[in-house]
Amino acid sequence: MMNYIRFNFMLLCLVAISSCTNDKNAYINYFSDPNNGLSKSHTSANWVYKLQYRTPEYMALIEMEGENLDATTILDNYNGMDYFLLTIKSNAQHSNKLNTRVAEKLSFSYKNDIQKIVAQNSIHPELYHFENGLSAFGEYRCLFGFIKQNEVAQKLILREIDTDKEIEFNFSEEDISAIPNMSL
Repeated sequence: MMNYIRFNFMLLCLVAISSCTNDKNAYINYFSDPNNGLSKSHTSANWVYKLQYRTPEYMALIEMEGENLDATTILDNYNGMDYFLLTIKSNAQHSNKLNTRVAEKLSFSYKNDIQKIVAQNSIHPELYHFENGLSAFGEYRCLFGFIKQNEVAQKLILREIDTDKEIEFNFSEEDISAIPNMSL
């Protein structure tokens, strides 16, 4: 009888732990599903741009992955901003010289080519982090964040990295409001 109780208790604990992990994975996967409107893409002659909206909870989950960290402290660090991950992949063969020039632009000046439109004004990101993953992952990655405004809907304008053409990405209030709640 005692073994039966221990077995059931262990089984219950295992189910609780795995459901928590599944909730976190489902939450993170929700942002990648194109049907949810939180991941947008644009293809130019030379590049494929993908922009994903991310919440403070998403950012905290990524940081806590596999770590035993204080969720409240981590989430407090991310609150107050709207985050976006931009990935840029080549859809053509480029010379090393061009790849170096693109990496330099993304490293130093591209932050100025990103704007969020708020009440007829444009603002640049407060946070900007560039990762050159071209040789390892075949893509460049830029994580950026804007201080939260009163508006839920997000309109961003980026410039293509090799032209002056503007790319507009819109994230609707309906799609952002539909993000499931995630308690950490």
